[in-house]
Amino acid sequence: MEEDLDQLKKEVAQLRRDLDHVLRVIGQEEELPEQPRSPFLLLEAEMISIRQTSDRIPMVVKAQEGSAYIYLNDDEARARGIFQIDEEGRARLEIWNKKQQLVVSIGETNEGGGEIYVASPEGKPRAGMKATELGGIVSAQNSAGQPNALLVGKDEGGTIIVADANGRPLAEIATSDEKGATLVFFDDEGKPKATLPGKRLW
Repeated sequence: MEEDLDQLKKEVAQLRRDLDHVLRVIGQEEELPEQPRSPFLLLEAEMISIRQTSDRIPMVVKAQEGSAYIYLNDDEARARGIFQIDEEGRARLEIWNKKQQLVVSIGETNEGGGEIYVASPEGKPRAGMKATELGGIVSAQNSAGQPNALLVGKDEGGTIIVADANGRPLAEIATSDEKGATLVFFDDEGKPKATLPGKRLW
């Protein structure tokens, strides 16, 4: 009986040490009158992996000095979505296709404005939208990455620019004043060769 009691004391002491360790890891080691234990789990970690099976981890949350990431993976362990805060404190959401090409990027510019980037299945830029000091800009590119169309919205009005396959402007429609818009055609050197003033019809 005495041996059983000694063994039981050892097991209870080990359980107490294990419990203290678990409480310390989850931040619940001390319960003070002025600061009772939280009813919910408090967890601190540099990386958390959400696992479906032994070989499938669809989500990873990772933090390192100056930045943080959330990775969303498909069934073949390919990163398909990433939400990140970089070292400069800028937020960005990226979507990758099955070929591991970046096809969508939504983020913050250096100036603090927003921008959206859309690419082809091969990862080549095809359309974009961003806010700058000049105003809002929407652009569309061909498969070679050359801009073919540009839409700019400014305080004084809007501008539409159409370019050729090499990105050279061919025509521009812009608000000239409160009376209407002006259509300008450009030559191969980018110089205006014809101007058609317009008037409001409403």
